[in-house]
Amino acid sequence: MGSGASSQSPPAGGAQRADVDDILSEIAVGGGDQVQDLELLEQRIRQRGCSVRGIRFSDFEKLVEEHRAWLEEESCRPYGKSKMRNMYDFCPEKVVVHSTLSERVVELSQSDLQHMKPQKQGGLLSDSFATTCEIVFEGCAVLVPQGFTPMGLLKSEGRRNRQNYWQERDNRARHWKTRQLSGCETHFVSNSQVALPANVGEARIKDFDDLKSGDIVVFRKGVAYSETCGDENVSMLSNFVSHFWGEPTLEFLASLKKHAEFIANTASIDPGEVNYYICTICNNQIEVDLGGDSWEDSPFNRALQFVADLHAATGHARYSAVMLLDNECGALQRIWCIFELWRISHLKIPLQLYCKDGALDRDSPPSDFKDEVMHVIGKINVEDAEASQLQDKKM
Repeated sequence: MGSGASSQSPPAGGAQRADVDDILSEIAVGGGDQVQDLELLEQRIRQRGCSVRGIRFSDFEKLVEEHRAWLEEESCRPYGKSKMRNMYDFCPEKVVVHSTLSERVVELSQSDLQHMKPQKQGGLLSDSFATTCEIVFEGCAVLVPQGFTPMGLLKSEGRRNRQNYWQERDNRARHWKTRQLSGCETHFVSNSQVALPANVGEARIKDFDDLKSGDIVVFRKGVAYSETCGDENVSMLSNFVSHFWGEPTLEFLASLKKHAEFIANTASIDPGEVNYYICTICNNQIEVDLGGDSWEDSPFNRALQFVADLHAATGHARYSAVMLLDNECGALQRIWCIFELWRISHLKIPLQLYCKDGALDRDSPPSDFKDEVMHVIGKINVEDAEASQLQDKKM
């Protein structure tokens, strides 16, 4: 992907697990006993290249704190009682921008419209809508390489993302954190070939059949935000986070910090070194790949399987999962989070429930916020769980 960070896709679940099993058999003590040397285990997994990449808590905290003032503002997509910005704001406005590698701005001509369809409809886009080959758009003479995703239409009215970003016009690439990576090859095309409207932002492309001549489309190529942290800041994934994107991001950070402190205490490490799989951060949000028709190949399941294998091999509490809950328990009302709970249970991964006041268990100190959360939990029917995409419920 042109990044100095590890840019290869994680191996498919079966291959990944086979590699981990081989390593465990090599270093297991006493013919199948649990592995005691965690440092050796992690070293061998890195050498074999079968790790699932997460993000250190310190790197995630740094990212959130960088945008704290912005996150304290009112959300454009509020959920529940809190009006502060959440992952539905944070992902398109900050995560996507920071993880961009390259960008093309294309004004479509009538002849260009035939390209803007999936391959099965005679176009040149993959099922995830990335370009399947190099495309020259005749209307503006812009070449879009293979692997770029059409992410939005530039508009000056209606609901739009990244308006502040586009106000910077040709200087907007300064926000790409991929540019700071050693050996990273980023490419940027000026807007000079396309006249941008005033107050421009990106509107979502809801239906590619609705595109018309004169529409201005933004194509991007990028990486998961976790890759922008650089190889020198990689620690191996040890904890899976299940959460609802509608929870305020600052509350999410506060809850995760409490959990990182707990794990750090059990593992005798610094809280900043605890490594998490957070889907917003560890999935490529520019070219989203959820595993196609098979949930087994989804990045969520690959991460859970990885954590499960390490926990089974070591019996150590540092390899676990955590569900973060706001005062409306949004995570327990989302179908993907219910799926994650099912897999966590099936894989026998230790699970903790946390909120901004700490652990939700019998042994933790009480608080009014915890009481509110527990009251809501008692009223939830998981059969009513919702999904942003209807097909996710059918999966």
